[in-house]
Amino acid sequence: MREVDRRSKYSRRVFMQGAAAAAPVAAVATSAGLGISDAWAEDATALAPATLKTLVKVARDIYPHDMLVDSYYITAVKPWDGKAAKDPAVKTMIEGGVTRLDQAAGERHNVPYAE
Repeated sequence: MREVDRRSKYSRRVFMQGAAAAAPVAAVATSAGLGISDAWAEDATALAPATLKTLVKVARDIYPHDMLVDSYYITAVKPWDGKAAKDPAVKTMIEGGVTRLDQAAGERHNVPYAE
């Protein structure tokens, strides 16, 4: 018969060492104002990161799939940055639409749409 060692393989010391290593990383990310989930928008070429985040929120609101994570919505929205870089009319249309959406949300709820 096989005997199972029921003692924990982790100690308080190992946990504290891991927590001590993770704390500075979280502090730097928080102080920089970047959320880990929002880092994808920072490498945008034509559109503002706030515009891309709002577009992802709009896509999730229009197509609400609780089983899907945001990466699928990001994949759908990200190519619009390239299209906006190639065509100034597309950039103007997208940014104008997001601005109007934020204004309407501000008038009705006193917060921008993406918040």
